Amino acid sequence: MGVLKLINMVINQKRLEELARQKEDENREFRIFIRGCNPWKVDNLVRELNNKYFSSFDCRNCGNCCRNLSPRFTRYDIKRIAEQLGISINDFKNKYVSREQQTGFALKGESCPFLDGNTCTIYSVRPDSCRSYPHLTKKMFNHRFLEMIDNTYICPIVYNVIEDLKAELW
Repeated sequence: MGVLKLINMVINQKRLEELARQKEDENREFRIFIRGCNPWKVDNLVRELNNKYFSSFDCRNCGNCCRNLSPRFTRYDIKRIAEQLGISINDFKNKYVSREQQTGFALKGESCPFLDGNTCTIYSVRPDSCRSYPHLTKKMFNHRFLEMIDNTYICPIVYNVIEDLKAELW
């Protein structure tokens, strides 16, 4: 089991950052190690750990990712959300979108405008990038580990999955 017990998962942003900072050197060393591991084995283990933590933790009680990351919206996301909000696609873009990039549409501001406290006001129609966060189950986890280290500062699930992964493999 990772440093944080499942039932006591830390969601306080400052405390999580402090814990992640304490693990920086260890995570850098583990990054070198994990690149040499069998990707299929790592992906399967990460999927198991992901399922374990997601089955006991409701992200809607946290909101760290919504306060600290800016998701990219696809055209389909915008259409779906605008429809839910009862506004036109153009009105949505004018009000919420800062620019279009290769990776999708970027929102204005640093935090999500659809977050109210810890509650996503568009949860049922949230963007695909939000639905798939923290991207633990994407293939080739061991080659995306640097991105995952960054997420340990934000997401308590990522922090715990990585701690358990180190305990299992290292």
